[in-house]
Amino acid sequence: MTRQQLTSLIAGSAKVRVWDTPVNTAIIDRAERRLEHPFPESYRWFLEQYGSGYFGSYELNGVATPAHVEGADEDISEFIGDVVARHEANRSRESWDSRYVELLNIEGDEIYYFDTRHGLVDDEYPVVLIQPAAAPDEFAMRFSGFISRIV
Repeated sequence: MTRQQLTSLIAGSAKVRVWDTPVNTAIIDRAERRLEHPFPESYRWFLEQYGSGYFGSYELNGVATPAHVEGADEDISEFIGDVVARHEANRSRESWDSRYVELLNIEGDEIYYFDTRHGLVDDEYPVVLIQPAAAPDEFAMRFSGFISRIV
């Protein structure tokens, strides 16, 4: 899917609404360092264009710029919808596998994650769906595929 197709898909969607608060490269780089995982190419593009958004009434985790302007040790837990803040909250759970990076949580019943276990492949991570008491299920091969499926 091209960026132009993805832009059109998002613009025409009743389900996905975007913040339209682009995030600059320096802030994205800082968020990646704090996350300890590089962002996939299509997600970086999404952040540079929109910052974040919503799927229905649920936060589609992005990067909240103010969370990444302060010192690297700053508590950013109050930044709802920030992928790094969400990851740090998940990572604090004892049994959590930190190789899963949360993108979207629908009532705890459907949670979508980047699966970073095998690193970037063609500059992308697959997106997996994890439901209660179920093994991860591959949902899309890349972030753009994830967006096209949820729209």
